[in-house]
Amino acid sequence: MRLPSSTIAELRAQLRAHGPVSLNDGRRAIAQNRFNMRWRWQYHSTGVGGCEIPRVNVRVDMALIYPRWLDRDTTDTALVAWWNRQEARLKEHEEGHGIITLDAAERIVKTIRGMSGGSCDALGIRANGIARRIFDDLRARQRQFDASNTAGQRAMVDSIRGSARKDP
Repeated sequence: MRLPSSTIAELRAQLRAHGPVSLNDGRRAIAQNRFNMRWRWQYHSTGVGGCEIPRVNVRVDMALIYPRWLDRDTTDTALVAWWNRQEARLKEHEEGHGIITLDAAERIVKTIRGMSGGSCDALGIRANGIARRIFDDLRARQRQFDASNTAGQRAMVDSIRGSARKDP
């Protein structure tokens, strides 16, 4: 995104107007972590009516979307310093979401690999249910991550969006 801005207020306005659109609620965000997760496994028959899952594969496609200030040619060092601080905070936060996502993928692999018992169809249904619960937990953990970092996150968002504060 090109941000033709020379003041914090202008940068904030550009962020609000051009940030990525949330796929969840359609609202604009300042930065975003978008991901798609797919899982699959290989069955192995252990005999009459028996099955096991020796291999599990989880694929995560992730995009971390950040704003970029391309027109940084300014002599206002305070403005550049402000931007650099906000950019670092955004990256740290979105990377935190990425870590939570990759952890869930690893949990799916560790939980399902080695499962056995019953027919392969029944085992697949059970394994898929487990993967879906871990995925649902991932979404809850993402919300908890946002909530648990409330003070720092609110300060960052307030600073970027310029809530009730005045520009320095």
